[in-house]
Amino acid sequence: MNGLLRYSHRAMATLFEAVFPEGEQGAQSVAETLFEEIDRIENLLSRLDPTSEVSRINREASKEAVRIDSELFDLLEVCRDYWEKSDGAFDPAGCLPGRSTHFGQIELNERERTIRFDHPELILDFGAVGKGYALLRCQKTFREMGIGNALIHGGTSSVLAIGPGPSGQGWPVGLRHSEDETKINLLDQSLSASAVHSPEKERSDILDPRRKERLAEHLACTVIGKNPLTVEILSTAFLVMGREMAEKYVKENGSEGVCEIWGKVSGAN
Repeated sequence: MNGLLRYSHRAMATLFEAVFPEGEQGAQSVAETLFEEIDRIENLLSRLDPTSEVSRINREASKEAVRIDSELFDLLEVCRDYWEKSDGAFDPAGCLPGRSTHFGQIELNERERTIRFDHPELILDFGAVGKGYALLRCQKTFREMGIGNALIHGGTSSVLAIGPGPSGQGWPVGLRHSEDETKINLLDQSLSASAVHSPEKERSDILDPRRKERLAEHLACTVIGKNPLTVEILSTAFLVMGREMAEKYVKENGSEGVCEIWGKVSGAN
């Protein structure tokens, strides 16, 4: 697309890009604010950064209840809700190989705002959440800064579109793994695309947290909806659930306003 202002920033092991229509006043300042917020979320959620809040929880919560701030507690409650609704297909406490752990072994005390692990090997991993939550915070930043037309994506697989786009018909986004290889226009919508594995990999990085097995099918799933955190969670959960159960989930949870698009990983038979 021509006539666009683009700003990029590396975080969360990918490249984020903020895109504005040409002539947007203060676009660079807005982009810098967005990237600062993304960095803050990474510093909060990274289990690999020993100084992060999640690393502190992973070190201490199996020994005693750990008091945490309201932002992370609220996010954990959202995770618990989707763990329950997905019958364990989404599980930030059960997505690492070699660990017989699950989210049901986490105690969340709302009154004290504490978290405690009931299993010594339990570790929280927000890999299937982080980019979606970062875009959710960007959505809030756009509103606060009065931006009504912009797009931001993390590695092209996690997208937040605000407003009518450069042509007034929405922001055009390509679906790399869709069965008809089409483009769609996002109008005040979010998108998250997940694949069992990339064409160059023989093994999947995605673990079925219920069976503790890596996914094997060459499937890909794109989820579209209003909430960037919701679509991020569901794009991976749907791959674990499988197409039939995912379609059943969408019908039963229509209030979430999401739809799913299925395809195969490029190069798969």
